[in-house]
Amino acid sequence: MSEYVIGDCVEIPHRLVIEPAGTATEGIIARECWAYRLYAGEDLIFSGNDLGTPPAVSEDRAATHALVFLTLRPGDTDPEWFSGYTPEQVAWCDTHAESLGECLWDASGDEIEDLSVYRVA
Repeated sequence: MSEYVIGDCVEIPHRLVIEPAGTATEGIIARECWAYRLYAGEDLIFSGNDLGTPPAVSEDRAATHALVFLTLRPGDTDPEWFSGYTPEQVAWCDTHAESLGECLWDASGDEIEDLSVYRVA
């Protein structure tokens, strides 16, 4: 299990917890499965175990993948993506998703490789 605290680019600190959750195979394609929890302050915003990555991806890299999907906003993808969001998740998305998503880019404007810089445990 790994924990990441991101506080430098958002109004309130956010904490992402991610851990391996097994593997899944579809046909000949195997994927690592990951469980995740995203908190804004002490409030749990998202949790699940439906994140998939290629095999042998590090927790730091899987955390980056999770944050990419969790910070999607309306207009970034199909409206169906948000159909299962609770009113609280929609409100969080409206308020915090953009600034938290900016943490995925370095000062040069390049996407960061992983979240290791934010890892606390």
